[in-house]
Amino acid sequence: LAACGGDAFKLREMSDASEVMHVLYESLHRTFSKKREVADASSADAPPSSKGGLDEYDQMSLAHAELALDVEQYTQCRSCGAVETHLRYAKPFHLVHAQLLRNAKESARSRDTSFGSLLGAVEIQQKQGTDRTCSSCQHLNPVSERVHHAPSCLSLLVCWETQRAPTSDVATVASSLGLELELKEVFDLAPGACGKDGGSAYRLRAVACYAGSHYKAFCWQPMVQASAPAVADDESGESIARKPRILTARRETCATLEDGKWTCFNDDVSTVIGEWSEVVAQMKRESLQPLVLFYERS
Repeated sequence: LAACGGDAFKLREMSDASEVMHVLYESLHRTFSKKREVADASSADAPPSSKGGLDEYDQMSLAHAELALDVEQYTQCRSCGAVETHLRYAKPFHLVHAQLLRNAKESARSRDTSFGSLLGAVEIQQKQGTDRTCSSCQHLNPVSERVHHAPSCLSLLVCWETQRAPTSDVATVASSLGLELELKEVFDLAPGACGKDGGSAYRLRAVACYAGSHYKAFCWQPMVQASAPAVADDESGESIARKPRILTARRETCATLEDGKWTCFNDDVSTVIGEWSEVVAQMKRESLQPLVLFYERS
């Protein structure tokens, strides 16, 4: 990536993680689209290929279906009631401004507020000043967003004001992060947005952090199954060591947080941290600024 030239891929910068994600997402989308175009051309009965770009939601795109929100920006006039759609697009990464998140956390300090509620409050703040004029009666109305498709993996990008945030700011943001995220607390969900089961709950699986031109990642990993015996008997009756059975990372086997532990990846060194509270404590202790959060739909 650094060999690509330009300002996009300068190494050891805070934007590295989001830049890599954009490249991977775009490559996945375009690769799949090319394969679909070939398939469409070879089949007379196949639907025509989407002519939209990366920003236009395409339900046939693997990248969009698994990684992107299908978002509609609209206004409903408070005077005449007219509803107007202004934009419909694929949103692979949801941006969260660190300062607004801190403001929401500080405002809710005396209340037990979920992470989804904090993000909902941030959304309201981010939309301030985006009002649009109704084309029918010229009344000014706030812009709303409605999600028509919730992906399997939801990515949040935290936007910081500085690459070296004060320890107190990092602590506030780290404390506000939640293991669970209810999407309906953040967005207005259209009917069927979450599929047949209708579930809009997500669980945190990984966090990429930045501190002083260096990255660390924390990932939730399934651990050795407790019920698996340590030894077994072979055909001769002698006891032999049995390899521990590792739980797979499939949703149905790792639906509960008790099935795994958090692990820190620091370059080529991995260390089992344990519970999420210990991860938060390390973020505060080392001033690790959380940048990218990956949530998996339960």
